Amino acid sequence: MIDPADTLLTIAEIAIAVVGFAGIAFVLRSDSPKPINLFRLQLMVETSVLAITFSFLPILLLSTGFDSERVWALSSALLGVVTPVYVTTIFLRQTERFGATLLPEARIADSTVLGATCLVTALLVLNVFGWAFTHRFTGYLVGLLWALASAVAMFVRIVLLSGASRAEPD
Repeated sequence: MIDPADTLLTIAEIAIAVVGFAGIAFVLRSDSPKPINLFRLQLMVETSVLAITFSFLPILLLSTGFDSERVWALSSALLGVVTPVYVTTIFLRQTERFGATLLPEARIADSTVLGATCLVTALLVLNVFGWAFTHRFTGYLVGLLWALASAVAMFVRIVLLSGASRAEPD
């Protein structure tokens, strides 16, 4: 069986590494950063911090003596609320800064993020009530891995694809 504390700490370590490597890669780029790329870096850092925070939250709750099933239910509830709210704020800020909720070069990726976020949120809500998974930790892990995968995808986009499209807004 998977040890939840080890798994959560590993996720936190990966999220921290993603932030560090993205920062180094971003600084070492030879071209001047475009506003869209700065925005993407900001989102990647925020998403990584979300993964780090929700990696440590259950460990903190478990250390205070809470029952593990309640910890996973509470953590799932909190992540299930924070995730869609955070994704909504991303699109609101994107609209405010660049004039479009879905930028032309990222419509497919952004639409996928919206759909997957809805699915993950639904799984987290089901996990709160113990309806989706045999072990509530597994349900929580799905939600947390979605945050980590989002941060890694943003990292890849920053490192490999920033500046690749001439159609990006300035």
